[in-house]
Amino acid sequence: MGFSVTCPELAAVMRDLRRTDPELAKAMKRNIRRAEQPAKAAVAASAVGAEMFKASRAVKPNNRFTGKSAGLGLKVDAKIAPNARPLDKPNDGGFNKHPVWGNRRVWVKQKARYFFDRGANAAFDACQKEMEAALQDVVRFLGR
Repeated sequence: MGFSVTCPELAAVMRDLRRTDPELAKAMKRNIRRAEQPAKAAVAASAVGAEMFKASRAVKPNNRFTGKSAGLGLKVDAKIAPNARPLDKPNDGGFNKHPVWGNRRVWVKQKARYFFDRGANAAFDACQKEMEAALQDVVRFLGR
């Protein structure tokens, strides 16, 4: 489970920065990674609000700065929080229906706990503000 925002222009900017000034490219990556921290915190806070404590610890950044389009993203690691996806995306209305201990004759319904989409909306806004600041820093540096 996760979301990603891709941007072909960011990949081109990073490629050009690496060619002209590798140190500035590294600083740009650091600023972008710093920009995603408020987004990570927003999704984790939404998970805590839904009482999904393992899911709040499982929120991880997922970045790519090369290729055709660079991307910034967040994901919830299923190894840390295996119950996060079924409870956030239920299969039976507002409930997740599953067998008890693998017994296919006894099924229970567990109430859904929606957290990711709500947190992702707040995360996207926070990440956008920080990304704009990071890009403005590079523009100011190049304008000197």
